Order: sequence, then C-alpha cells, then structure tokens
Amino acid sequence: MEILRGFLRRRKSFKYTFRDMGEKLGCSRQNYQQFESKGSAGLTKLLAICEVLELELMVIPKNKGDKVKEELK
Repeated sequence: MEILRGFLRRRKSFKYTFRDMGEKLGCSRQNYQQFESKGSAGLTKLLAICEVLELELMVIPKNKGDKVKEELK
C-alpha cells in the first residue's frame, strides 16, 4: 500500500525506530510494527501517527487526486 510506504519513508527520515514510535504513541514496538506492515489501525491511532510524523491526513476526491499529486511535486 502506498500510504504504508509513505509512513515508512517518513519514519526513517526522522530516524525513528519501531520502539521510538511505540513510545511516542503509547503502544508497544510490536503494535506499531504490525501497523506499518499490515495497515491495521483505527482513525484515532492513524491521526496520532500522523501527528508524530508531522503529516496531515487529507481526504481528496478520486477525480482530483492526480491534480493534487501534481501540485504537491
């Protein structure tokens, strides 16, 4: 999944380990590692991960996705 690869790249850019993420999110290293490999998280956890990684979650209509991606380049 593209979004999971994005989280992985962002986490690595901060040089955060799975353990670091677990500590920042108040969960275990294994719990965060499972999220990053399988993508299983509720909205509250997803927003918390975005906060830690200084990301903003956006909902974009499919027909506008290419335009938004181009704008972000």
